[in-house]
Amino acid sequence: MWGLNHGYNITILDENKKKILNNTHDYQKICSTIKDMYKFVIVIIDQTKKREKNPNHIKGWGLAITDNEDEDIISDYSTNKFMDKWEEQFSKFHEELNQILNNENYWR
Repeated sequence: MWGLNHGYNITILDENKKKILNNTHDYQKICSTIKDMYKFVIVIIDQTKKREKNPNHIKGWGLAITDNEDEDIISDYSTNKFMDKWEEQFSKFHEELNQILNNENYWR
């Protein structure tokens, strides 16, 4: 969602790096694609650079493993300033979500 809110598109690759969803800005389509996947790569694409035929149109990627036993969902990601900001906001969101889900009053 963070990448989409910044105007970028998303490509989803499966665990074998095969494109499952290509270069979309459709949040619902992204969610329905990944909901049953346990391991996938999220690729964030800058459409403005792609139109310029710029090979640097990929802002970054993150490897998601949703069935990790610990709290880490993103097990690896490309390192650059953009993806460091992405990881920072993702970790913060994940911590907030865990606090909500682990709050016994939430389920009452």
